[in-house]
Amino acid sequence: GEGRGHVIVSGEYFKQKEITTIDRAWNNTGFFQIDNPAYSAAACTDSNPATLCVNARLIQPGIGTGIFAPGGLIINSSLNPASLRGTYFGTINPATGKAVTGTALIPTTAQSGQWLVGNDYKYLSSGHVGTASLLPSETRRNVFGRVSWSFAPWLNVFAQGSYAYYGGTSFYQHTFTPAPTSLTAANTTPTTSIKVDNAFLPDNIRAALVAANATSIAVGFGNDGIPPQGSNNKREVYRYVVGTDGAFAALNREWKWNAYYQRGVTKTDELLTNAWNYVRLNNATDAVVAAAGNVGGYAAGSIVCRVNVDAITTNDDRACVPINRLGIGGVTKEALDYILYNGRQPERFQRLTQDVAAINFSTNNLFEIWAGPVSIAFGGEYRKETVKGTVDPLFAPSIVNGVTTPGWIYGNYVATNGSYDVKEGFAETVIPIIKNMDFNGAVRVTSYSTSGLVTTWKAGLTWQPIEDIKFRGTISRDIRAPNLGELYSPGAGATNAVTVPNAAGVLISDQYINSQVGNTALVPEVAKTYGVGAVFTPSFFSGFAASVDYYKIDIKGAIASLSAQTIADQCYLQGNKDSCSFISTAGGRGVTTPGLDIISIDIKPLNFVGVQQEGIDFEASYRREVGPGAVQLRALANYAIKYVTNNGIDPAHDSAGENSGLGGFNLPKWTYRVSAAYNLQNGLSVEAVGRGISGGKYDNSYIVCTTTCPTSTVANRTVNVNSIAGQWNLDLNADYKFVVRGVKADAFLSIRNVLNSDPVLVANGPTGNNTPAYPETNRALYDVLGRVFRLGMRVAY
Repeated sequence: GEGRGHVIVSGEYFKQKEITTIDRAWNNTGFFQIDNPAYSAAACTDSNPATLCVNARLIQPGIGTGIFAPGGLIINSSLNPASLRGTYFGTINPATGKAVTGTALIPTTAQSGQWLVGNDYKYLSSGHVGTASLLPSETRRNVFGRVSWSFAPWLNVFAQGSYAYYGGTSFYQHTFTPAPTSLTAANTTPTTSIKVDNAFLPDNIRAALVAANATSIAVGFGNDGIPPQGSNNKREVYRYVVGTDGAFAALNREWKWNAYYQRGVTKTDELLTNAWNYVRLNNATDAVVAAAGNVGGYAAGSIVCRVNVDAITTNDDRACVPINRLGIGGVTKEALDYILYNGRQPERFQRLTQDVAAINFSTNNLFEIWAGPVSIAFGGEYRKETVKGTVDPLFAPSIVNGVTTPGWIYGNYVATNGSYDVKEGFAETVIPIIKNMDFNGAVRVTSYSTSGLVTTWKAGLTWQPIEDIKFRGTISRDIRAPNLGELYSPGAGATNAVTVPNAAGVLISDQYINSQVGNTALVPEVAKTYGVGAVFTPSFFSGFAASVDYYKIDIKGAIASLSAQTIADQCYLQGNKDSCSFISTAGGRGVTTPGLDIISIDIKPLNFVGVQQEGIDFEASYRREVGPGAVQLRALANYAIKYVTNNGIDPAHDSAGENSGLGGFNLPKWTYRVSAAYNLQNGLSVEAVGRGISGGKYDNSYIVCTTTCPTSTVANRTVNVNSIAGQWNLDLNADYKFVVRGVKADAFLSIRNVLNSDPVLVANGPTGNNTPAYPETNRALYDVLGRVFRLGMRVAY
């Protein structure tokens, strides 16, 4: 159409093979953070010598989990005969079909919650450590198309559409099952109390139970033979846009305009893998030897599920297949099929839609003033976002009187449903003040159907007094509105663990369901942002440019949630009744008597956090012709001055310089990237890149000591170590551009982490039952894959 029409079509396909476990030498040191088993609060507060007060937290290697073993562990608990505590179940003896037993070294003086220092920690946690995916498998494909036609200078019409697909699988962990620690604990987790008549119980253990007049034992299972739990999620995104744009003259001014309507649809399929059903695992674990003339009519001497031969007929399940979790190698395929519900796994489908309509106008010369033309842009927009979800009742938890009882180890999905709409209008302008000085300003008025009206604005100045330097500064009022998940998340979710005191005051690891719930009362976060900086382009130093910018952000009413461990600490250790109301136990919601098993903890977002952030950004570059090419140098750096959060409950905390990632923060004092490239005229380019971070701390509030420590508090915890090393990595890139018969081609080689540097070890913990399954580092800051090569070619026709 003589240049009036344009068509664009593109497509992409990407596939990545997974690395299913963290099989790296650096991940086998047992480097974790735990509550010190030797710490006693009484030794720090009574009349004992001060030297008895040791640090409350340990950060060191040689730590693992001590409350289960791959084939099962009879834990140190009053529920078990003293003679059997520490007994583990090993490999299955083919002659008897039952496990060989041994005794693990688990002194109580070396145990804290789920953690064990030294002794036999390596064997006990061997089936759990590093079982999360180091790299997920991914498949992505997308297509895009756009067509436009210019009918006139003032009317160009376009339409575009795209489709994107994502599929990814990964493993969370090889999940263990903790044993109950008291008779008051509710058995919401899979059966771990093994009765004396269990068909798979080794004879020596049965005899010891009979001698001790005990009817059962409490076992912590590593669940050897059950595959690691994970997810197989899929997502499809459809996007359609129609719009117009153009230029026209009005009021003796040249104007530009555009308008469009966009429809976006995302379909998600959240599917779990290898998640067991609690009822089925309980039924299968409680296996007995059928007696002659049993109720179910089973052959005498056969191993069957107790539910099918007891006097209760309402709980019968003829599909039940007994499972031998006592030992290594006893789990059969048939038993696995049964507890995994024959392939039926927790799944939730969601459909998210977004409709957007907008119109905008702008001119670079609204009118003239003493220093030049004033430009303006203005417009309006309407947006609606909706989420609708569906869940098969089989995969949903039971919620009675506010107490969530899970049916599955993970998932326990609840359908998410909700929507909101937004109407807004804006205006922006650039006004010349004097020569080489401009004012830029903007205002936007937004109305949310969920939270009402809010106004945002920005005001800035740029001034270039001489050619070599330009100054710039801004101040703005900004918002972030709550998203669909924060507003409408229905609750339920994954299994995790917190550390709480039992009836005797001893810290234990308690497994629970992490219930993420939404809050429709949320309002937008509001921030004031300040920025000032300068750009240097010295005329006496050709090819060089640099900039430095200071920023300060002050957020009020930031949306955040207290962690499950914080809620538990505030309830059990500080007696905060509001925090206790978020906890459901065997006694009901808010009934948090120590010793009652925690069933679920609600994690609810609130507008309760204040955040203050300050920092400085630096950038410098230099380019110069050298020989047959050009040398190009560039450096980028950020210096974090502070990142202070204040939730009004805990003491205000500055996270700048904390490299641990604990609490979700990853903010080293220095983050930098420097590069040197040489670009030849023949199309070959080579580049070396150094990227890194400075060293930091686990927590800026920690106090380092070993003995003669002050009293450890939530605000100032005492630890033995509070430093994490920084690291820099070297990358190399090469690129060659050439043309073959009119076709442009680009061959490239990229090597990331050339020196194959191991990540700096970072101790995670002490909370979370999945902590040992994940990398012993902060993967958000440090490379975990090692040296990575990418080799490829791009072509353009």
